Amino acid sequence: MEVRLDTKADQNEVSRLEVQIGSFDKRFTTIETAVQSVSATKKTEEDMVKDCVEKVLKAKKDDDEEEKAERDRRKTSVIIHGVKESDCDQPKDREDEDLRVLAAMLHEMRFDDDEVKIAKVIRLEKRSADQAVKQSQDQ
Repeated sequence: MEVRLDTKADQNEVSRLEVQIGSFDKRFTTIETAVQSVSATKKTEEDMVKDCVEKVLKAKKDDDEEEKAERDRRKTSVIIHGVKESDCDQPKDREDEDLRVLAAMLHEMRFDDDEVKIAKVIRLEKRSADQAVKQSQDQ
């Protein structure tokens, strides 16, 4: 029976196939390692892209919130052009005069004190140097 089996399979062919299978195993292991390496690199790159996108979205959200807060802050602001600048020397006196002028304007437009409250008056431009010099010469 052994003789019969020996003749059924060529020993050289079996050895060659065993070597070939071993070679395939090595190649498969090498390919598997390469695929794992590429997968890990891809995961790292995906995480980096995700982090960048999250940072951009957060920055955009923060900008939008700042812009909304600025709009809310300015919602009740009014700019009035052409109001004559006060001749008073003291900043507090000039501000009081601006408040009186604004109150007179609101009264003229028939706004009640309950409807409109003046919280703050700000001059957008600094007092002109010519006017300050003129006032000190007049005194």
